[in-house]
Amino acid sequence: MTKKSKSDSAPKVFLLDSASLRERVVEVLREAILTGAVAPGERINEQKFADQLGVSRPPLREAIRVLEKDGLLVSTPRKGTNVRKFKGTDILEIYEARFAIELCAAMAVTRLQNEEIFRELEASLDRALNSELGLPEIITTDLQFHRLLVKSCGNSKLLEMWDQLAGQLRLALVMIEPKFFREEFVVKTHYRQISAMRRGDFGEVQSLIGRFDEVAQSLKQRWDSVQ
Repeated sequence: MTKKSKSDSAPKVFLLDSASLRERVVEVLREAILTGAVAPGERINEQKFADQLGVSRPPLREAIRVLEKDGLLVSTPRKGTNVRKFKGTDILEIYEARFAIELCAAMAVTRLQNEEIFRELEASLDRALNSELGLPEIITTDLQFHRLLVKSCGNSKLLEMWDQLAGQLRLALVMIEPKFFREEFVVKTHYRQISAMRRGDFGEVQSLIGRFDEVAQSLKQRWDSVQ
């Protein structure tokens, strides 16, 4: 009996309108990658995906180019396109960049002392504590909090850099345990970070964001174990 590829279970979408064809194909393929329907390292079968999506191959190839720029896909001449597969060193580099971006943003938000921003961040965290969410939704909600933090500092260049990193970051997180995002971790870091920013405690803010290193080391071990 032939073993099914995970890409066989990729979502099927029909009746894509021409005005947003590429964008919709991008989103369906992105979701298949980030939910693990297409596994890290797996080759993208263009004809199979085109058939599943009910589109021709050109818009699929355009979508592939978009996801290559996002760092989710890697194309090799004469070998095709595969889902990005990280090495442990990749994870550390992603998290070093993330630390630099979010620390700079958090310091700027701390200096602003805008209570409305703090309340928006807390509301975002409250949504992340919903125990009904599965891992993909938990990751999405958590990253929404961090993007809101960066956006709130008012530096468009920092937000642009964060958005460029977000796709790879989300792919990296598919290897983490769901319980990592549950209440204990969020309360011990995220809510405390908002509290420290509200008090103007720059040292505590830096210390809490520095815990990204723990996450990076855990993810590094997980990705190294599947090489």
